[in-house]
Amino acid sequence: IEYALVSTHGKTHESLLRTDAEPLHLQLALLLLGATNSPSSSAGTSSGSAVSIEIAWKRGWWWKRRHLEELVRSRRDKRALSRAPWIYTGSRTIDGTFAAQSSGSIISLIGDPEALINRAGADPADDENWLPFARRIPRVNTQVQVSIHLHTR
Repeated sequence: IEYALVSTHGKTHESLLRTDAEPLHLQLALLLLGATNSPSSSAGTSSGSAVSIEIAWKRGWWWKRRHLEELVRSRRDKRALSRAPWIYTGSRTIDGTFAAQSSGSIISLIGDPEALINRAGADPADDENWLPFARRIPRVNTQVQVSIHLHTR
């Protein structure tokens, strides 16, 4: 997988989760909360507000909660993602069009300049390494809550 979250018109075949939420609405919400951003370059460098991401879903009568990093593992070493920060980069505008809205890219594992949120230090060329951590993810078609927590200084 290359993405943790995309909109329904995004690259759903390469993503752990999909949402009906519009990337533009998430962009506006993060900006209104005071997040700062600088869209990532094609080299994967980025700056912006640090965020953490939690996924929750109902299991019977209780909620199961996991940090996003716990749901993705490396193909090479079979380990979950390390707890490095996620960076709100805010996507970019191409010919007057908000790229995240067009591509549906919201949370990227590989350093996508069109995604709203990228993994700190993500390698854009590392698009074959990440897999869902099958024992830890919710079943297909389970409704989940994705919480994006803005880190304040």
